[in-house]
Amino acid sequence: MTSTQRDLSVAHVIDMFNGLDLLVTDDGQQIEAKGNELQKLYLRRKGSPDPQQRNAADSWFKHLSWLKDERERAELLKIVWAHFMHLADVTLDAASNAGVKELTPRLHAGLERLALEECKCDSPLARRFVEDYLREHGIYIGKVFVRPGRVEDFAAVSRLGQISLSWSLPTINWDEIEIVREEEIPSPGNRPAEPKTIYP
Repeated sequence: MTSTQRDLSVAHVIDMFNGLDLLVTDDGQQIEAKGNELQKLYLRRKGSPDPQQRNAADSWFKHLSWLKDERERAELLKIVWAHFMHLADVTLDAASNAGVKELTPRLHAGLERLALEECKCDSPLARRFVEDYLREHGIYIGKVFVRPGRVEDFAAVSRLGQISLSWSLPTINWDEIEIVREEEIPSPGNRPAEPKTIYP
């Protein structure tokens, strides 16, 4: 991923797919077909006397090349995946705080709706996001799940030869504190790297 791509927001990634009249998808054949369908239009715009149209066409071709490349597309999907994980965390935290103790079909459908409506994923990718999220968190339909309380005011301060960590304890749902570090967010569908426990 280039530094330019690294600075992209989820809205930017969604807009790239919108430029192909697509929802966010990992379907390379569909991306290829839409690119071929719209290519003549954007080639004409590259020759337009209007500099705005020329610049927009240049961006479209750049984005198309990213989306057609499997590795580049995986990096862009990580941005959407990270956004979905945040939304799913918030949803399950709210459900747990409201007294929900298991993953009901309704709650499961709500997670898929987040991927469809908030992340603008197509149906196959939305289902994959939900399945990957639940598998990584060990959550299954009809099974009891516990959302541990989150520490607050977490801070990491770099000092000479060390990094000092500080936090406030959660008010509910906790027995002990464990802090782990992950190298990077895994691509959806890929197994995450083993996190490294750094506390205690």
